[in-house]
Amino acid sequence: MAKPTRFINPSSLSKPPSYTHVVQVAGRARIVFIAGQLGVDPAGQLVSEDFRSQAVQVFENLRLALAAVGATFEDVVKTTNFIVDMDFLPVLREVRASYMSPVNPPASTLVEVSALANPGALLEIEAIAAVEARTPGAGAAGGRAAKRAARAAAGGGAAKKAAGAGGRAAKKAAGAAAAATATAGARKAKTARTPEEKAAFRARVAARKAKRAAKKAKT
Repeated sequence: MAKPTRFINPSSLSKPPSYTHVVQVAGRARIVFIAGQLGVDPAGQLVSEDFRSQAVQVFENLRLALAAVGATFEDVVKTTNFIVDMDFLPVLREVRASYMSPVNPPASTLVEVSALANPGALLEIEAIAAVEARTPGAGAAGGRAAKRAARAAAGGGAAKKAAGAGGRAAKKAAGAAAAATATAGARKAKTARTPEEKAAFRARVAARKAKRAAKKAKT
């Protein structure tokens, strides 16, 4: 995945010594804001009265803050530096160069202040980072594939169920047809007559006709 940032120094602007004039964040990125860090240890105590020592601790604290979100100094796009004396600037640049990317340093602002929140602090730096957005891992992809497979299996099961129901219905229909055929055959067999029965039936019919004719002649 391509980096989500572009570092640009327009030719129309002066060449910056250790920062970038324009940093563009593009694409899918997580923006991370890091509060101003001082040269203090985990207990909140200044590590030294020496500017270089404080500067090193400031960048170490920034490194730890970046690591907490899976970022590094290469992801930093902007810093704001607060310094109590501009005479410390050469040392600040030297320490910063040992941490920041020499190819694509972040955009930066430097402000001289009369004092910082912690008495005795000589430097404070806050940072903004742009971190590549996390993409779904193989586990997530596998989970989606498993869901699709489950849906497909469920569909297959439904199809089998429907086919089974259709088969049972067909069997029932076939059974009903066979029963109807058997009943019809039984009825046909019941109504079938032997030659003798047929002759007797014709004789009875002839007798009835003769009787009606005789009755009619009398009247």
